Amino acid sequence: MSLAPVKHYYSKSSVEAWFRHLTKDWEGYFSQEQLKKGREIYLGNGIREIELSAEDAIVHCEIGDKAYYSVITWSRQGPQVRSSSKKRGRPESIAVAGIYQIEELIGDLISEMPIDLFGEDREDDGEIELEAEDFESIEDAESIPSGKSQEEPATVEVELPQRNRPLVLTFRGSEDGLGFDACWMNPDGVQEPALSIGEDASPVLSELESESLIRLATMARKAGFTLDKETRCFMMPDIGRFIPFLSHVLPKWKAHFTIVRETEVKRLMQGIQPVEVDATVEEFLEGDQQRFEIDWNYKSGGRVFTRQESEVLNSRRGQPVYLPNRGIVQLTDSQVNLLDRWSEFRKEASRQRVERYMILSLFGEGGYNLKLSRGLLHWRKKLFAAPRPVDVNGGFFRDYQHKGVAWMKHVLESGCHCLLADEMGLGKTVQVLGLLAELKKACSQPSIVFCPASVIPVWKSEVQRFFPELNILQVTGQRSIAEANLSEFDLVICSYTQLRRNVELFRETQFRCCVLDEAQVIKNPDTKVSRACFAMRCQYRLAVTGTPIENHYKDIWSIFYFLMPGLLGNRTRFDSMVEGGGEGFSMRLRNQLAPFILRRTKEEVIAELPDKNEMQLNCSMSDVQKKEYTRLVQEGLKRISTDDALDTLQKRSFSFFALLTRLRQVCCDPGLLPWMDVDPSKSAKIQLLVEKLADIYDAGHKVVIFSQFVGLIDRLKTVLEREFPALNLFVLTGKTVDRAKPVEGFQNSANPATILVSLKAGGTGITLHAADYVFLLDPWWNPSVEAQAIDRVHRLGQENPVFVYRVITTGTIEERVQQLQREKREMFRTLIEDLKDVSEHREHLNALKELVALQN
Repeated sequence: MSLAPVKHYYSKSSVEAWFRHLTKDWEGYFSQEQLKKGREIYLGNGIREIELSAEDAIVHCEIGDKAYYSVITWSRQGPQVRSSSKKRGRPESIAVAGIYQIEELIGDLISEMPIDLFGEDREDDGEIELEAEDFESIEDAESIPSGKSQEEPATVEVELPQRNRPLVLTFRGSEDGLGFDACWMNPDGVQEPALSIGEDASPVLSELESESLIRLATMARKAGFTLDKETRCFMMPDIGRFIPFLSHVLPKWKAHFTIVRETEVKRLMQGIQPVEVDATVEEFLEGDQQRFEIDWNYKSGGRVFTRQESEVLNSRRGQPVYLPNRGIVQLTDSQVNLLDRWSEFRKEASRQRVERYMILSLFGEGGYNLKLSRGLLHWRKKLFAAPRPVDVNGGFFRDYQHKGVAWMKHVLESGCHCLLADEMGLGKTVQVLGLLAELKKACSQPSIVFCPASVIPVWKSEVQRFFPELNILQVTGQRSIAEANLSEFDLVICSYTQLRRNVELFRETQFRCCVLDEAQVIKNPDTKVSRACFAMRCQYRLAVTGTPIENHYKDIWSIFYFLMPGLLGNRTRFDSMVEGGGEGFSMRLRNQLAPFILRRTKEEVIAELPDKNEMQLNCSMSDVQKKEYTRLVQEGLKRISTDDALDTLQKRSFSFFALLTRLRQVCCDPGLLPWMDVDPSKSAKIQLLVEKLADIYDAGHKVVIFSQFVGLIDRLKTVLEREFPALNLFVLTGKTVDRAKPVEGFQNSANPATILVSLKAGGTGITLHAADYVFLLDPWWNPSVEAQAIDRVHRLGQENPVFVYRVITTGTIEERVQQLQREKREMFRTLIEDLKDVSEHREHLNALKELVALQN
């Protein structure tokens, strides 16, 4: 596009006419899209030529390599546009660009005739009729209302004054925004309004004075001021433009005008002033219900806001607000969040019982001064005080376990509920039983534990071993609940499956304490099990898990909605804060939950626990494995990449997941593939494992071998029985009916032994500390799953150093899984679950190729 100067064709009369038009809010005649496109044409030097007459304006422009024009005619209905372009919206956009160019022209003119800036246009058939006295000479007139023919022109003489009075602009702040008055400073020092009409109109202006008014009107419009025709005052209502104008634009105006700033304007130039928020919380008891009221006070510069000022500030939360005699004030994001949380709290309070912790949750951030009533202050002090020791029956508790029971009891008796998140292997089950035994002393009402079905035997054995005085009931179905007299039991143990099947029966029963073991089960609040847990009737609530956040911060919301509804606000708001919060949100969340979570690691509390040594065993593929791996990659990706239909995206994601599974099976043992009939000895991984086990068995050690593939466990069992016929060999998978039998056999074996365990069946709820060697045959995307498996061995009671081996087939999907665990835990979800747009398929496919390709 050419950058040649814009050509202008005009007369003084046409400039006067268009100046009158443009003192109006002409932008209101166009849509936002038309204004946006017009600005782009104007700023992009698209205007080539402007032809002005009193009646219309012709705008010539270039867009791309093509030339267009638009004709703008002003009528009673505003600007009317016709154009050479038929494309929708383009004629109006060209007109907008032309008007911006006309504004620039008017502002740059240095010598113009006096103009009646505020006179009303006289209209006749849509045309503007101009009087002869408006022109310097007859040649400038478009028409002559003297009745003489054009063949006999008459000369009109106009006597123009030569004075050049200073134009004084007095700026002030008001409730309507930033404004200024314009006055002429007469030689005698008296100021005379510059913007007046009718009988009060100023005498005829000199050319220089007229020029000043034109310049003022144009500069004011560009700066964002509009003229109030009643008060003859220019106003800028947009607070966001105050400071940039006062700091950067107004100093340039001093070259043309005399500037007077009132005190209020100087206050505006100080910028946005901070607001202090004082919150006074009062607690009221209405029967057995609590009610809370907060008295909010705002201060700035040490002065308290009036009620009216507070209402204005509240109505524009998070936005700059101009308050006369104060300047510009604005609430911080944390203060706005606090007020929004209070609004949510009041809604929640109308639907459910209000607890003190809900008030505490409001004040998790800074930006306020908090004053609590005497009762709330006493309660808060008690909550954060050190727990009183408890005397748990029996001498089997370690010191940190005593402290764990005391802490849980302290939080519960403070009217709150808690999460025990000790690392796996620290005895969370026995600590909870110690707490339930303590609670039983004050009330005979039964407590209930919900847990995965695979963990029920652990709870039963721990009760029998440490608290045989507790009378327990295991829920095996609807009949076991209906026929039982719950008052005869101290503890009810139920699987999440049975909870889902018998929701209504549990809702009818009041329990002393409700415990969720492996509480990450309810991380999705929309499941039937989660909703059933939320609805439980109980005095105390306790969640137990070593992995409260498996993949995302959102996991924790559901757990705490079970524990303390309202503590983390509503779900929608919490999710949005997670998405946009970053490290600042993480810190605030940690501070808010810290009083209600107990998390300890083995290194912190068990100095005598032996070392854990983790190593990676690398192996390459056999020729059979490599050939099948390459074939699967090529055929699988070809099948996925040729299907581009929008309605098959979900199918494609599923197909790729199946491909990943097949590739992982090849890495372990090609015989796992349904179409491959291969001896296990063809697996390089099994060969390496057998070599390592020979040395370990000779030294008299016990070994735990984990895999996610039950088929691999079955094939490996055959190999080990053949290679080590005297070996004590045990198996624990989802098919195992009596889980306790293989575990007890392995633990009690006097000779070297091995137990083959599937991750799904044995990753939680069992103790295998008789072993000191662990093999993980196939890596998984979520490292916490592997950590749970390892902690079956490296836990309380372990007396020997533990050696953990991850067996990885190099150059394959397994090695990339290891990278994901270290670098991109969300990559799998992004590639598989978030494949939403066909246009992005090629990009995703390239990433998938890199993920599964065989690297030599």
